[in-house]
Amino acid sequence: EPTIHMGEYVPSERLSYRVDPFIREKEANVLWGAGGTGKTELALYLSALCSIPILTGPYRAEPGTVLYLDYEASADEIYDRLAGLYAGLGFSETVGFNIHYRYCAQPLAADVEEIQRLIASLGVDLIIIDSLGLACGGEPEAGDAILGYFLALRALRTTSLTIHHQNKKGKLYGNVYIFNMTRNLWEIKSSASNAGLNTGLFNRKTNNGPLHAPLGLSIKFDADSTVITPQRVVDVPDLAEALPLYRQLSETLKQGVMSTAELADAIGKTEASIRGILNRYKKVFVRTENNKWGLLSS
Repeated sequence: EPTIHMGEYVPSERLSYRVDPFIREKEANVLWGAGGTGKTELALYLSALCSIPILTGPYRAEPGTVLYLDYEASADEIYDRLAGLYAGLGFSETVGFNIHYRYCAQPLAADVEEIQRLIASLGVDLIIIDSLGLACGGEPEAGDAILGYFLALRALRTTSLTIHHQNKKGKLYGNVYIFNMTRNLWEIKSSASNAGLNTGLFNRKTNNGPLHAPLGLSIKFDADSTVITPQRVVDVPDLAEALPLYRQLSETLKQGVMSTAELADAIGKTEASIRGILNRYKKVFVRTENNKWGLLSS
């Protein structure tokens, strides 16, 4: 690689996100969580948003060509899932949308030259890797395997989203380099509903700016479509527990002022713990004239 004189360098016009706020452009993004939480469904949904040449859905996506590197499923399964997601977005067929599927059975580092060729020939803007455990070619706890994986990603010089799993303790599975080398890291948690999944997304790391606030998604499945819509994490009790208490309080108070007793009943915490948080975060919460609490900005 040539050196670059930074005093004379003129930066190119750059995008911040391929899909805001989940996939940062030209960086290594990772989505992780337990099995059955909707990781693949969300990755395919973000792929679908990118592949549609018009703005649609609740999240701003930059249109482009997607390469889906699949280490776990089959083309038939991925096609069926995409067809449901496109139907949920209001499209009756998948023809014309820019997603290329590739069945993978070698570690990414061993396959990198062929993938580089595909990126160049197809004009790929985003690659999805499903998932890290197989793509790294070794134990995720091993530093060599993880560093080799991220070096291979770097050699591809494009935006990536890697799907990964959690360990038995519910933590990010594997070597610390997974956290260190990821530039934008999201954890996914889900609670089953009658129609599908209520999903919470928690930004655990970003290298550019503050962490994004938690986001909620409702994923509803039927015979012909999969509909994904935003919802508040605090409205799903199983997911709200993953929020810090001050965040649970601030989200609840968006509905209007409440007393500490009303907040305790709404959140399921003691009045003493709630009172302590309200008094600690004086730049967020304010006591009103009727001895209730509200948000300082409201």
